[in-house]
Amino acid sequence: MQKLLLLVLISLSLSMPALAQSTADFKQLEPTLKRFLEGASANDAEIHDAFWHADLTYTSSSGTRFGKQQLMEGVFSAGPAEQIEGFWQSYSAENFSYKAFGDLVVINFVLVSETESNAGYGREEFYNSGVMLWQDNRWQAINWHATRRQE
Repeated sequence: MQKLLLLVLISLSLSMPALAQSTADFKQLEPTLKRFLEGASANDAEIHDAFWHADLTYTSSSGTRFGKQQLMEGVFSAGPAEQIEGFWQSYSAENFSYKAFGDLVVINFVLVSETESNAGYGREEFYNSGVMLWQDNRWQAINWHATRRQE
């Protein structure tokens, strides 16, 4: 009987982590992405730094893979987007969805890049997928993949 009780207690103790609730605030997920895309439209280094996790793996639509340090080097070298008369560019998300796995979330959306210039209006779409990690009371992208959408 004691062995059976001990076995039940051990089984329960091993299953407790699986029963634990996530502390992630899912209400902050979509606003975090929206805030990031607004900041990315201006190439805001602070917004980029807050959004990307230190252990980021980023796979770009051009087929290159790199981490946060290289991504941030690109942000800093480009500098903030300057306001140019007759030209604007913005990023937004369409068809946003997510799947939660504890404190990790897989997000999927269509990234829309819109530009207006003397040459006219342009719109590009990219399928974006990311793995967001809830840590230190915020969402950060730890893995990202962008694919240019075919017409």
